Amino acid sequence: MITVWLNNEQKQLQDPICLAEALTQWQPSGKGFAIAINEVFVSRSNYAVTSLRDGDHIELLVPMQGG
Repeated sequence: MITVWLNNEQKQLQDPICLAEALTQWQPSGKGFAIAINEVFVSRSNYAVTSLRDGDHIELLVPMQGG
């Protein structure tokens, strides 16, 4: 088991796990979001090859409208 932080919420995951697998567990709504791990943007094409590690801080960012 590894511990990661998703938007400042602690999550326990099986090790090893890639970002794509974790996202299927978390089921974010819609496709309109971006991901940063430890403050580094991860492109959608790399989700399946990005391994999560114990202590990673993951930000799931959803665009907002307004000004």
